[in-house]
Amino acid sequence: MKFNTKKKTTLILLSAVVLALVVGGVVFAAYRVNMDQNGIKDGEQGVNLERSDTEKAAEEALKDDPDQKLENDQNDTPATPTGSTASGKQAVNVILNYAAIDNGTASSKVVAAGSVTNITEEGGECTYTFTNQGTIITKVSSTLVNPTSTTCSSVNFSADELTKTGTWTVSLKYSSAKYEGSSNELRFTK
Repeated sequence: MKFNTKKKTTLILLSAVVLALVVGGVVFAAYRVNMDQNGIKDGEQGVNLERSDTEKAAEEALKDDPDQKLENDQNDTPATPTGSTASGKQAVNVILNYAAIDNGTASSKVVAAGSVTNITEEGGECTYTFTNQGTIITKVSSTLVNPTSTTCSSVNFSADELTKTGTWTVSLKYSSAKYEGSSNELRFTK
């Protein structure tokens, strides 16, 4: 039986397509089996649930000595500030967490919030400063004491108090009898 070149090419091409489909089917089946074994459904991302050698060793150690489960070397007490400021007070770490205009209500509100991360004390004062091209607006708030930090009560006021449009820069200062510090700056546009 004699094949012409055109038929040979078609037969080789057809064989290659069939082979590719078979190999692709085997790879897909192996992939599906692996996904099914790990409990991963289509469209989900997978997480490796295998424990590391360190985790396995820690588990074995707890089996040998269950009292280790009650041991905890974590310390939730904040580090005491060590540096001092020009006024002689100890420096603290102040973070301005949020500052923005909330346009979700009938009248726009300015909202700002922050905290002092390395002390826990009552009686301090938080001063939020909003500036825009020489215009300065300050808002003072009290503090709330947490187990490991001091939160500055948030400020919330009408955006109409911001008399200028444009970019406003916000910073936060904390001051008490023993401590003081200044935050990072955040910006928003009115």
